[in-house]
Amino acid sequence: MLEIYNEKVQDLLLKDTDQRAPGGLKVRESKNGAVFVQDLTKKAVDSYDLIAKKMDEGYTNRSIGATLMNQTSSRAHTIITIEFKQIRTEQGRKVEKFSVINLVDLAGSEKAG
Repeated sequence: MLEIYNEKVQDLLLKDTDQRAPGGLKVRESKNGAVFVQDLTKKAVDSYDLIAKKMDEGYTNRSIGATLMNQTSSRAHTIITIEFKQIRTEQGRKVEKFSVINLVDLAGSEKAG
């Protein structure tokens, strides 16, 4: 879970801001063209409840500020990436399925109708 605030990418699963990279994390592109954030924290979970708990944890670490319209307006874009991996055995062979979902909350989007 990350936020983009003041043109810096920060890891929201790091509660202590002293642990965060001062200049923000680096966005990179792999040799096969995939875009990723270097050194972003990944946490393994195995249930929806644990996904929700991690999302709540990151949500509390977001940058917010008061506006005339909203006392807790988000001040950053937030991206949550959930990777699903399913492993099962079919006819004696290991079969894996992998998918990725990105959830995006744009700064100030709470006022959108």
